[in-house]
Amino acid sequence: MSAMRLVIILVILIGLGFLGMQITADTDDEDKLAVALDEATKTAIAKGEYTVPEGVTFVESKDCEGTQWIKQQSCSLNGKPMDGTEGSCGPGKEIWILDSTHPDFKPAMGDGKCEPEERDCSVECPKPCEGDTWIDTGTCIRKEYDTAGNLKEIVLDGTKGKCGEGITTFNLDKTAPDYKPPIGSGSCPVTKSGACNVPCPEPEPPKCNNYTGWVENTGLGCVVTENSQIKVACGQKGKKMFYNIATNPAECPELIKWEECTGAPCPIDCEGSWSNWSGPKSDEPCGVQPYKERIFTITKQSQYGGKACDYPHGDTEQRNSGTAKPCCEQQGNWAMVGSCLADGTAKYTQTYKENKPGGCPSSAKAKFMPCCYQKNDWTDKTGCNSMGRKTQQQTTAGNCPDSVKTRKVDCPYVGPWVKIGGCGADGKQYYRRDVVNSGADRNKSENCCYNGAWNPWDGWGACNGSTRSRTRTRSVVNCPAGTATTDTENQGCNHCQGAWGGWGGWGAWEGSGGCWSKRTAYRYRTYFITKNASNGGKACPHKDRETQRDSKTRTVRCH
Repeated sequence: MSAMRLVIILVILIGLGFLGMQITADTDDEDKLAVALDEATKTAIAKGEYTVPEGVTFVESKDCEGTQWIKQQSCSLNGKPMDGTEGSCGPGKEIWILDSTHPDFKPAMGDGKCEPEERDCSVECPKPCEGDTWIDTGTCIRKEYDTAGNLKEIVLDGTKGKCGEGITTFNLDKTAPDYKPPIGSGSCPVTKSGACNVPCPEPEPPKCNNYTGWVENTGLGCVVTENSQIKVACGQKGKKMFYNIATNPAECPELIKWEECTGAPCPIDCEGSWSNWSGPKSDEPCGVQPYKERIFTITKQSQYGGKACDYPHGDTEQRNSGTAKPCCEQQGNWAMVGSCLADGTAKYTQTYKENKPGGCPSSAKAKFMPCCYQKNDWTDKTGCNSMGRKTQQQTTAGNCPDSVKTRKVDCPYVGPWVKIGGCGADGKQYYRRDVVNSGADRNKSENCCYNGAWNPWDGWGACNGSTRSRTRTRSVVNCPAGTATTDTENQGCNHCQGAWGGWGGWGAWEGSGGCWSKRTAYRYRTYFITKNASNGGKACPHKDRETQRDSKTRTVRCH
């Protein structure tokens, strides 16, 4: 189990323990009940739908609080602390937790949490030092190696045998402005060597000034023969080369030599295996995820470049096994104890089982919860509608559904009288009305004044020279006295007016024949109408401009 997991479990257990002590300390009366305040109850209280009953103390869920934090895990990458080496540096995360021992620490209440806090952090990556200011030590040394490879250092002080070419040492000046110290595990070479020359009092033959002594050519390694570049197989004999670096190689009798060598040992691979999975384990009697584990055992370590095992010796692997056993097994069969109170609350209990002492909080054993209180004091909320139904309401409290707050019941509905048509020819006005759940009459009639439609007009009477008239009749029933049953219409009229004009003069005698024959003469007059007859007036005896002829005759006498 990881350290992080242990810390979280410890914080939760401390918080639960503190909550239990606080509830016990605050409850002076055995009848008082401390219960957790769930979201539904909190909402009901805020809306005024629920009143906290007497004898009940709510423990509101609240996260832990505090001001003093302590670092629980140093700057890490993927859960592994960084040490500032290559691949283990740069940005990471630190784990901090509230200090539960600090005086201002307040543990979590109810189902509140006490979560650790992740903070950004950074570990500087290694970086070599910087600087190029060197201080000469002032000592010139010549290194000489005998045939056995033993080093002999001679300080050249300018005396006989202690002069000529040598090597001096320089130290890095850490006080120089261009110096920057290394960061992390960065390297910092602080010395270097260089050639020097101390004059001799008298000329001396030059001597080989070794710079390093014999150095193995590790890049070439152990090869099959001298001057070959083919490396020997593992465990086989061969040759390896050494070289000598000197400041005056021309004065050195030997700069390269070969020695016998043996190839690197053959690689041995690591061997190991996992044990069988253990049975389920748990660090707590309840409330913690059980797990199983197995252990990796190395039976043969890798050597000489052999393949390493995938896991270190003793490494353990854990996996979840089964489900966590609850500390409080609740049946959830909350049942009301007694009846619902007038404030809309009631005490409820459920069946539970504790898998450790104090495994179930008080709120899991009994609590006051909203219930539906109904007073049954039904009063009308609406009038009776045309369907013979009305809505009633009753006094309720708690979490009553709308379906019990109101109800619809039958009621006697007698609608208003509505006329059926108009007044009938029988002098009656008929009415109807809607009646539901009542024995009231649905129909009635009342006397009314019926004025029948007027019959067609009679023919016009004779014109009296100025007017003429006509009449019509109608049927009247149940109407007030004096209601007209006849109607007369008058119309202006006149007779035709006209007269003859005067006679015109006589025309010439007309006719032929001898003596005693007759001759005729004519005259004419015209009839003029000055006013035509209208609307049945008498017509004139003649047409307008009708002419009339008058004649006279005579006999022709012969003498």
